[in-house]
Amino acid sequence: MEQNRRVPFPPQTRRADSGAGSKAWLVVSEHGSSNVDLGKNQIMRLTGVSAHDLRVLEPELAYPSTILCREKAIVVNLEHIRAIITANEVFVPNPMDPTLESFVWDLKCKLSVVRDSNPRTPTEGPNAGNSKPLPFEFRALEICLESVCNILESEMRLPHAISKR
Repeated sequence: MEQNRRVPFPPQTRRADSGAGSKAWLVVSEHGSSNVDLGKNQIMRLTGVSAHDLRVLEPELAYPSTILCREKAIVVNLEHIRAIITANEVFVPNPMDPTLESFVWDLKCKLSVVRDSNPRTPTEGPNAGNSKPLPFEFRALEICLESVCNILESEMRLPHAISKR
């Protein structure tokens, strides 16, 4: 007598069908970028970030600007920049947000570089004379910080330009 067993769908299939818990993410590595729909469990598995740390990235929740360093990832929540940086990839939630356009472009252009090209030549930057390139995580974090600084700079210029009128 054969029992009637229910075989669950693989997690990604179930999420794709129901849409529950999945969201659009941009994944950028040295080899290129792609837009994918991932659920929280998939992100936690891929990045090693806990569910509590993922809450920092929720735009609906008011968290102060934060950079969390974890064993396998760096969680960044600065102004409108939200990302999870691992040793090989950067995960950006909601990459189609118009406020992220320049940040996404910077990530794609500056991180998806051919391995032969060094992001900093030995004669420039604070490590002048050091021939080792920065690790992927530091380059990604640097792009996040540059983007936030550029946004804050432009916000400071706007009231100044208005007051000159």
